[in-house]
Amino acid sequence: MVVSQACAPRYVWFSTSGSRMDPVGTCYVAKRTFTVFDEYSPCRTINWGYHRQGYCQAGLGAHISEDGQRLFIGAVGSWYWQGQLYSINTTLPPDIAEGFSVYGT
Repeated sequence: MVVSQACAPRYVWFSTSGSRMDPVGTCYVAKRTFTVFDEYSPCRTINWGYHRQGYCQAGLGAHISEDGQRLFIGAVGSWYWQGQLYSINTTLPPDIAEGFSVYGT
């Protein structure tokens, strides 16, 4: 399976009311010779604001495993700029993809 990823760490998510704009970042994964595209934006959650995940800038660093089944996304701005690392299972659809984050104190 040919897999490729591209990220936009400065991607800004606008709230539905338009009152908030958070640079959460996002990544796209292309599969099957660029005929299928999935978006992964792990910081697009209800945890908005710089003190949580609103300033994640996910995708500033990213890597896909050799078998294409796991996407690793660095999010430098989350939780008061402590940062997070996400590990996401790309074999599942993005809306139900299992993943976990690692961050230190």
